[in-house]
Formats: sequence, structure tokens, C-alpha cells
Amino acid sequence: LFLMAARRIEDTLQAIIQDPDCTPRFQNVCRRMLNCTPPPKGAPLQRPTFVLMEGLDTKPWHDPSSFEWVQELNDNWTAIRDEYDRIAAKYKPDPIKSNVGEGGEWKTFYLWNQGEKNVKNCEECPVTTALVEKIPLLMSDSGLGYIYFSIIKPQTHITPHCGPVNLKLRCHLPLHVPEGCSMRVGEETRPWTEGKAVIFDDSFLHEVKHTGADGDRVILLIDTWHPQMTEFEIASAKQIM
Repeated sequence: LFLMAARRIEDTLQAIIQDPDCTPRFQNVCRRMLNCTPPPKGAPLQRPTFVLMEGLDTKPWHDPSSFEWVQELNDNWTAIRDEYDRIAAKYKPDPIKSNVGEGGEWKTFYLWNQGEKNVKNCEECPVTTALVEKIPLLMSDSGLGYIYFSIIKPQTHITPHCGPVNLKLRCHLPLHVPEGCSMRVGEETRPWTEGKAVIFDDSFLHEVKHTGADGDRVILLIDTWHPQMTEFEIASAKQIM
């Protein structure tokens, strides 16, 4: 079965490379996957573990005002926060173990997990779900895509790490931000402000700290495809990643 699956992936990669709509940069991605070649070097502190495609705007932090859909999220952040508060009062979140420093605690309520919709959680959060589903280039049907409420407890350090690809951008909408919370992406550390979304490239080295004593830090995390990808590149990425 493993060999059959590997053969199907190889055939898909070859078909993508030969398609006349395939860009040279995505052909390079497919060839590296075929040859099991690690991704090339990116910008300083950009170290995706799986895929780096050349030719995309490369910077750790992106200007949220460049994305029209961000304002609607900001305008409705209290409604989203209220839905989180209700679901948090009813259910236990799922723990995340990776990249958590000793003594820390990171948990999540998934709305989409690797492209799979959590119907129960989405039904509990109809306003949030409706707003998220309006976002262009939402990664709701890709194994690379996550949308979830992210909760970290006081005295938690999410240690420096890089995402797998540079094909996406990640949005954080802060809902509860106690004192002592910050995130570093690349070389720049920024605090969150409740109701003000930020957008960053998680293929850059990044880490999160909650050094405060009281209250959970809660954000809504949303993955979107990089806006400079072509429709063909996005459709092909969904097939192979």
C-alpha cells in the first residue's frame, strides 16, 4: 500500500510538472519533492521544513491593512470572543505538545484541523465560522491548513520553530491578551492587541511567550494561501501536500 501511494504521488508530481499552466517555480518544488531534496535557503531566519517556493514576497510580518478581509474580522472580534468564551465553558480543549517549554500549557479548539472541518465546534461558533468562510484563499480544504482558537496558559513558552512551507500566511486575531504576552517572528518581537489582527509568515523562525501571572492568552488562528500564488499552484499544492 505504501508503494502504491508513493507511486500515485510520483505520478501526480510528474503530471503537474508537465502541465502547461505549471510555473517554473512550482516545477522546481515538484522536482525537489521527487528527488527528496531539502528546500533551498530562504531569507535570514526563514527555514521551512518541507517546501520553499521562490518568487513569493518574503518577510516575517505582513501589513494587515493590505488584506481587505481583515477589517471585518476586527469589526466582529467581540462576537468571536463571546463564541470562544461559550465553547470554552462547555468543552475541554485539545492539548498541543510540540514546541512547548517545560511547565507550559498550549491548548486548542479546532474549527479546521489539517483541512478537516470540526462540524461540532463550527456549529457552536456560527458567527466565527461564517466570517472565516468568507476569507479569500482560506486553507480550509488543505492538509496544510488550520483554523482554531489557540490558548496558552501563564508562564508558557512556545519555543522557536518554523512552519513546513512558505506557501501560506497566518493570521492571529487576539481575543484575550493578558499582560506579558508577545510573539517574535524573525528578529522582531511584537505584543498582541485585542481586536487587532496580525499577519505573519510562519516559515520564519517564531516563538510565543506568556510571562504573565494571570489569565489565558487566546487568539483565533487562521491559515490562508499566500496571495502571490497562482490558482494552478494552489490547486496543485492541495493535491500533493
